[in-house]
Amino acid sequence: MRASSQILDAVAEDYIAKRLFWHGRITRQDVMQALEVASAKATNLLISFRERYRGQLLEEGKGYVPAATFQPSGISGDSYLEDLLSALQRQMNLVRATGEQTTARIPQVFRKQVKTEVLRNVLKALRDYQAFTIVYVGMAPGAAATERTVEPVELVYINDRWHLRAFCYKASGWRDFVLSRILSVNGFEPARFQWLKTGNYRQPLQTAVFVPHPELTDDQKAIVAFEFRMENGRLELQLAEDDLFYFMEHYVAKPDEGPPQKVLVPAD
Repeated sequence: MRASSQILDAVAEDYIAKRLFWHGRITRQDVMQALEVASAKATNLLISFRERYRGQLLEEGKGYVPAATFQPSGISGDSYLEDLLSALQRQMNLVRATGEQTTARIPQVFRKQVKTEVLRNVLKALRDYQAFTIVYVGMAPGAAATERTVEPVELVYINDRWHLRAFCYKASGWRDFVLSRILSVNGFEPARFQWLKTGNYRQPLQTAVFVPHPELTDDQKAIVAFEFRMENGRLELQLAEDDLFYFMEHYVAKPDEGPPQKVLVPAD
């Protein structure tokens, strides 16, 4: 019972803080409805919260409003949107997750299918530290299905689709495979390098610097600088080589690309 009480207290503190910060007011009725607790428990939860944030809550009518000094830790615009997205994806109570009933939704977009047997075999190889042969179709101009033997290390979700990161024996290097483009998985064999078992596939950090694409207007460059938290118009990142690959694929223009598809270029 004590563990359950502690969990409720933590959930309540998180909810009350979000409700006050984002909505600007909270009442006992709000707590009762969001957390499904009785009146007496809601009162005690509010009292405990006031004690923790002594002097930062002001009474107003039958509820409380935050004082100008109220600034709970862990709350930001990014954290709100992350909580909102998670609640929408998991069909959770938005009020409990974000502190208010936000009008928001995730459109029903087309999802590319992955072959069930392919995924099953990939998971088996990851579990048993095995390599395997795949038949894969890339999207380069004129590409046909090719066969290659790879040693998988992880699944990666980016750009609304799943990828397989693996070491390609034929190319003697790391490659990224869109999971839906793997036609078949077969020919299991013991992994030659045991990258996954040893953890040696983790790559050292690299420093990369990016700037807004030169074809953007000054207003557009200012927005991009804000979105990417640039300092003096430059974005400096320290990322492992594999994460840098995914970042560049998602945001950084190649020589023949430009806005609006990609809005960053490497700094000179």
